[in-house]
Amino acid sequence: MTNALTHFEIYGEQPPRLAELYRRVSGWQVEQMEAVDYWRIDIGSGEGNALNGGLTYRALPDLNGSFGVQSLDP
Repeated sequence: MTNALTHFEIYGEQPPRLAELYRRVSGWQVEQMEAVDYWRIDIGSGEGNALNGGLTYRALPDLNGSFGVQSLDP
């Protein structure tokens, strides 16, 4: 599959608590990287173009938002 989604990011105010929640609820492997505030997420999607992600602190605590686009085509 071309242009497949391969990575996602989750931002929150309490990443250690979110990491534990995702471990328990979804069974994901969530491990904090050494010496940084970043947690790697392995959702166990298998080999090849696995969908994996990361979890970290929200850069701007009061920033939440989304936007819509008509197309992602150039």
